[in-house]
Amino acid sequence: INATNCSNLKIPFGVYWFSYAYTKDMAIKEANRCLSMLKSYHITCPIAFDFEYASVEYAKKKGVTITAELMCDIAKAFLDTVKQAGYIPMLYTNLDFWNRGFKKLNKH
Repeated sequence: INATNCSNLKIPFGVYWFSYAYTKDMAIKEANRCLSMLKSYHITCPIAFDFEYASVEYAKKKGVTITAELMCDIAKAFLDTVKQAGYIPMLYTNLDFWNRGFKKLNKH
């Protein structure tokens, strides 16, 4: 409803996506799902990817330990997919997760 109203009123808006991916393939699937939901909207602001405590706990329940490298690989897979589709990707995080591993994205 918010996206439709923004579109109807010509208000620029972006999208926030909370991720439960614990593999690169899952992150790409999430990105494609997000993009498919946006097909009928004109998005000019970033698509933000959020991966944090609940994401790590979910992965842990599935038997996967999220390392700094895996966290960066997951984020990069999602963000690259969004960028390749012509949108502006953005990482949304907190200082703890930035320091845990996302700062390594600067090197990619």
